[in-house]
Amino acid sequence: MVLDTYVRSDNVPLWNLDWLENLGYELNDLVACQYPQEGFHDQFNGSLYFSDTIFNIADVSEIFQAFTEDDPDG
Repeated sequence: MVLDTYVRSDNVPLWNLDWLENLGYELNDLVACQYPQEGFHDQFNGSLYFSDTIFNIADVSEIFQAFTEDDPDG
């Protein structure tokens, strides 16, 4: 079965790390994604990370509100 062989990541939330840090969130357990050094995917090396950080519903609501109403770019 495909799911036994491959890890699917199509239901993983993606966050802009700069924005999270500007809002005061700190993620210390970041692991960089590794992509082939050629072709289309090479552009993502050094810019996409995985984290074990779990945000609760209150955090997610606060993040969405800040991303929408505040200036997360700083």
